Amino acid sequence: MKELFHDILGLVGVRDLVFISDEGRVLFQSELIGLFRKKRELLRETLQALAATQEMYLICEKGGGYYRKIDDNHLLISLDSCASRAMVKLHCDILVSELEKKSFKKNSSKSLFLF
Repeated sequence: MKELFHDILGLVGVRDLVFISDEGRVLFQSELIGLFRKKRELLRETLQALAATQEMYLICEKGGGYYRKIDDNHLLISLDSCASRAMVKLHCDILVSELEKKSFKKNSSKSLFLF
C-alpha cells in the first residue's frame, strides 16, 4: 500500500497522510510526524462530519489539509502552507485511477473463475 502513496508523500509541504475505511479502520498511515495518531478522537468526529463530502480543502494560517472520499474510504492529508494544493489534487486523481485499476483487476479475475 505504501507504494500507492509514495508520490503524494514526496510532495513538498505534505506533513502527514492517513487512509481510513468507512468503519474507521486505518488502511494506511504515513510515518512522517504522526499528527493523525495523536488526534484519533478528533479524526473520528471529523469523518462523521464529512459523511456527505466528496472533496475538501482546509486552509489555515500555518498550513491546512485536504480531504477526499474514495469509494467507501477516506483520505486525509495534512499540509504546510508551502504545499501546492494543485499538485496534491493531481496526485490524488492519479491515486484514484490506480485504486480503480486494482479493484477492476480483482473483480475481473473473479468473474473469469465463474464461467
